[in-house]
Amino acid sequence: MPEDDFLVESNGSVVGTLFESRYRGDPPTRLIAQAPRFAVLADLAPLCAGHVLIVPRRYYPSLGALPPEGWDELEQLLTRVADAVSHAFRDPLIFEHGSSSYPQHSPCVSHAHLHVIPAEVDLAPDLRRRGFEPKSIASLRELSDLAARDCAYVCWGSARGSVQVAEVEAGGGIPRQYLRRELAAVLGSEEWDWGVPAMPDLLRTTVRELSPRLDADPTLPSGAEAPGPVIAIDGPAGAGKTTSGVWLARRLGLPLIESGYLFRGVAAAPDGLDSLSRVDIDVRVPPGDEWRPSLRVGDCLVEEVRAPAIEERLAPLVKQPQVRSAIAQRVTELSERNGGVVLGRRTATESCPTAPARVLMTADEEVRLRRRSQADVQEVADRRYGDRLRAREPILEGEELTYTMKLDTTEMSIGEVREALWRHVQERLAS
Repeated sequence: MPEDDFLVESNGSVVGTLFESRYRGDPPTRLIAQAPRFAVLADLAPLCAGHVLIVPRRYYPSLGALPPEGWDELEQLLTRVADAVSHAFRDPLIFEHGSSSYPQHSPCVSHAHLHVIPAEVDLAPDLRRRGFEPKSIASLRELSDLAARDCAYVCWGSARGSVQVAEVEAGGGIPRQYLRRELAAVLGSEEWDWGVPAMPDLLRTTVRELSPRLDADPTLPSGAEAPGPVIAIDGPAGAGKTTSGVWLARRLGLPLIESGYLFRGVAAAPDGLDSLSRVDIDVRVPPGDEWRPSLRVGDCLVEEVRAPAIEERLAPLVKQPQVRSAIAQRVTELSERNGGVVLGRRTATESCPTAPARVLMTADEEVRLRRRSQADVQEVADRRYGDRLRAREPILEGEELTYTMKLDTTEMSIGEVREALWRHVQERLAS
């Protein structure tokens, strides 16, 4: 769904998106700029060159539903985007169809997105004919009043001047993609439906013209200033956390932080735990089906993370409380710095207890062993000590309350696990 794609693309990934299937790497992304809370994307089916969207990097049904701390950033970003569009094309119009909890009044894409397009149109006369009563508002911030009443709306106006808004519930309804239809008519185009591939060169021109203007703008907030969300996934070997975690990290464009590799980094270093601050892993998940992170201790690349010498030192390390505590702290530092999908044992209870999504994945022991045997017989043997350790450390009373989801994957396919996990993560990031 497009609202899923907004979450994926605003965080720097395109995997599994409609954009990826439609444009096939040309261009590799439609992401033009990032700010801590927002991203600027070229419209998937631009009505004209220069047509972009400002999209929150977390789910909100409308701009009116933004938290108070988001408005200053949005206004600053909109000013910079409008300047870039104006310099490259012409002064832009802005418009939004904001959602409510009533589907019949809401747009077909429920994730908030503000259109910025180099065009001009006055929708008021047509809306009045349809039974609406447009009114002027001093700024987009006043949309918060409509969202507080769970009211869908359409708004449009100048990026630098007055804005008009109409409550959708107050009239007799509006057609699907109404704002896009009206703009297309003004522009003399019959191509208004974003779901229909048309004129891909418009998107390419938009990306080519606006990316350097916004990337080079020193006043634009940097996306690196704010970490992404943290999703913590706990569970024993074979429950599916690594397979699902790699997929989720790739889907959201987030780092993948696996505590097991930090243990191996300590085991590989001559000075053991003293080296932990110098242990680093390649946490970005590239496209493709396979992912094996590179492990470094300082400037030294660890070529064989499962070498016998490392395995020999690893088993006693994980039993040492001071080592486990230090690893948990290191995981916390990495996740707070970058955000990410965090995998390991007790990551939700020890390393990331405040993560928005904290998932405990489980499966019957026989199923877990069969899965691991199918994937890597040696890895099953490598992890037996971990499973024995976990068996001696049952979940404590009240600890289950730490998790936002418990997922038993015993009878679930990979696709079903991913679907359940994705749905839960969406709900948690929106709450």
